[in-house]
Amino acid sequence: MKMKQCEEALPLLEKAVQIRPNAPGSFFAMGGCYEILSNKKKAEEYYRHVTESVAQSGQDYIFQGIAFSKLEDKERAIGSFFDAVKADPLDVEVRMFLGNSLLEIRQYDIAFKHYFVASEISPQYAPAYTGMGKAMLATGNLREARKHFNKALSLLPLGFESQRPGFPERKELLELLDKTKG
Repeated sequence: MKMKQCEEALPLLEKAVQIRPNAPGSFFAMGGCYEILSNKKKAEEYYRHVTESVAQSGQDYIFQGIAFSKLEDKERAIGSFFDAVKADPLDVEVRMFLGNSLLEIRQYDIAFKHYFVASEISPQYAPAYTGMGKAMLATGNLREARKHFNKALSLLPLGFESQRPGFPERKELLELLDKTKG
């Protein structure tokens, strides 16, 4: 979202918060808008509301986990992502958030397991293989890392844009593959 869009969205989000005062989604969106508008204090206030709201779905727990991350509480963020998996075990996005958070705190084996489950749920989802490759790279298993990065590369959409060297996902994967040459 851009600044102008946030300025226009805030009054609508305020109404949404009044209608559903315990739903984390509206608070999360408001926090994001205030962050874009460079009002850190107000953003943190709304992120705190997210962490105090009642999560009812995997997506709600993701909002809470991201809010905890933005408030620099990694432990509670990861706890929220684990809760998201309990609420929605077949949601690929939930698995990816948890895997990425675990990768950040160097829990490579557990991160790998969640990326693997994401790849089982959605076998054509390239980011799951990228995550598995990153986990393997971090443990020093270059052969396995290379295998997963190559699989992710093979799943990128075909077409002129994705084949260009500057395509972000392709560029990242090629850089990661370079690291596996050891």
